[in-house]
Amino acid sequence: MGIIRSVYVTDDVEKDWPTIREAERFRMGVYGAFMAETPDDYGWGSEGGIPQNVIIGNAEEVTKELSEFIHLYGITDIATSGLPPGIDPEFMARNLERLASEVIPHLK
Repeated sequence: MGIIRSVYVTDDVEKDWPTIREAERFRMGVYGAFMAETPDDYGWGSEGGIPQNVIIGNAEEVTKELSEFIHLYGITDIATSGLPPGIDPEFMARNLERLASEVIPHLK
């Protein structure tokens, strides 16, 4: 089962979180508008749903949290944002490089 989940690898959460938070709030506002206009109820924001909050931390923390998430919910595929709105492309390039080299190799 696949899921979309925002994942950020950083050694300085305090410094990077405000920028990430703003991008995530914007993204969720857009998704919220889509859901408000959709006549069907697909369980958006329902209790007991699979969490889709941001995973953020150093490589070790992100690996641990992703591994637990994958095993708990039977996740087979995760899509994450390549460049959320308002985030510097260089910041995201570093994040994606670290995700690919320091986190993903440890996940099964």
